[in-house]
Amino acid sequence: MHVVVYGSKLSDTARIWWLLKYVGVENASILDGGWEWWMKKERPTESSTPNITVTEFKPDFQVDRVEKIGLLKKLLNSPTIQFVDTRSVGEFSGGRIPGSAHLDWKELIAEDGRFKSETQLQQLFRKRGIVPSETAVCY
Repeated sequence: MHVVVYGSKLSDTARIWWLLKYVGVENASILDGGWEWWMKKERPTESSTPNITVTEFKPDFQVDRVEKIGLLKKLLNSPTIQFVDTRSVGEFSGGRIPGSAHLDWKELIAEDGRFKSETQLQQLFRKRGIVPSETAVCY
């Protein structure tokens, strides 16, 4: 089954998407632009209660999506790990993990509320020192 997560606040939507991926839902996506974009584009909606068939879900925890603080401390100076601080400029300025790159999550969003293009995102990541050859640890 494909699960599409949407809402009016991207940060909340992304947390639900991440949690679904963590419990093993492989085919989960975020609706690009969210509910506001969907409504602005006059996409179809409904208000009736759907008939949902109950099924059993057995989580398959993807433990590699979370790391323990002890190991992260050991990896602080690793040449293959890049810590990425996704908080606001003010939060980043107030204190951060040493050597971390700053990329406010809001910078991933274009003016229309959708995610920037793949090319724009790649350029942004490179500009901040986030490269594909390194493992990114986001916080």
